Amino acid sequence: VVLMDVQMPVMDGFEAAARIKALPDYHDVPIIFITAIYKEDPFVRKGYEAGAVDYFSKPFDPEILRTKVAIYASFRQKAEVL
Repeated sequence: VVLMDVQMPVMDGFEAAARIKALPDYHDVPIIFITAIYKEDPFVRKGYEAGAVDYFSKPFDPEILRTKVAIYASFRQKAEVL
């Protein structure tokens, strides 16, 4: 599971996620975006289009984030077993 801020220097999270998803062995890696600024629907939609499985706006409940990371990681582990 990759936790990534949308706002980063040089390359934003949307582009970074698209590049990760373009790699043959990483197209199914779950990406969760975290942002303090881009909370509006067009940015959330852009995050999902870039390949994110979830999108958190700050402030957020850390326990919910931990739970979702565990869920997405378990999906990946189950897929590898199957």
